[in-house]
Amino acid sequence: MSIVILVDRLTSEDTVIEKKFPAQWMANLIDFQTQGCAEKGAVFLQAKVKKIEDCIIFAGHFNTILAVECSRCLQVVDRDFELDFIQTLFKDKGFTEKTEDEDLGEEEDLSHGTYNGAEIDLESIFIEQFFLNVPRFPVCREDCRGLCQQCGANLNTDACSCAGKPIDPRWEALKNMKTGG
Repeated sequence: MSIVILVDRLTSEDTVIEKKFPAQWMANLIDFQTQGCAEKGAVFLQAKVKKIEDCIIFAGHFNTILAVECSRCLQVVDRDFELDFIQTLFKDKGFTEKTEDEDLGEEEDLSHGTYNGAEIDLESIFIEQFFLNVPRFPVCREDCRGLCQQCGANLNTDACSCAGKPIDPRWEALKNMKTGG
């Protein structure tokens, strides 16, 4: 289920695209396990696309529900994932080689790209925006206490039975030193 638009049919007026995909649609495109999340609900995609000369402006909105693993306590929680973005595509007029001076200190602008040909697959733009904006270290809640580093207990729900913090083995020899006083 790809979203392909024909460049020749675009005008300076907005072309509106609205699609609803089943949750499985993203699972077919993305290896969620490497992202620490899983799709839970349908994916709603909305976009406005227009062409001004050789420039295509793509304003998109994307929302779904993801099951994410908390990066602190490893509990899986459902999170709404909503994203608005704008992508500008310029017609690829051929490869131009940059000199070292032009390349130094230049950051690639991720809201711009190029297109070549009579069709543009908008699915790849949505997927790219998903990867750029999905939370890298999601938490189940802001005050998540995480896991005990010794016994692995979830400190949000369990009382830790560890007796204090362990001494770093590199400093243990200092424990037996007496201070003069």
